[in-house]
Amino acid sequence: MACNRSGSDAPGIEVIQEEKFMDVLVQVRLLEAAYSVKFEKVDSTAGIAAYYKNLFQQQGMTKAQFEASYKYYAAKKDKMVEIEEKVLERLSIMNTEARKRAESEPQISADTIPVVPAKDPLVRQFENLKK
Repeated sequence: MACNRSGSDAPGIEVIQEEKFMDVLVQVRLLEAAYSVKFEKVDSTAGIAAYYKNLFQQQGMTKAQFEASYKYYAAKKDKMVEIEEKVLERLSIMNTEARKRAESEPQISADTIPVVPAKDPLVRQFENLKK
């Protein structure tokens, strides 16, 4: 998972291999987008921190490893541009696939939803008394 490169500023923290870093960066971008949509009026980096922690744990890494790797690749401008382009390409593909799935699923309209009138609680209570 991690490289032996110690190009990070943090001693003892290994840089994540490029392919794994891209995978995680895709997930980070999705997380940030979802969080900003759901909590658009909330400006709290503390709120998203738990989501980052969970994501990094699922990927078998720490926040420090991710940040060190980000700094490592960012220091190599051409490499980071290449990584960001690949991440954007993956996100675009995911978006296209999601749109295709949504278009192929049957759409529910108000006309197809059966309307069941809600019974008044007093009516239900009266009906129960009849039994």
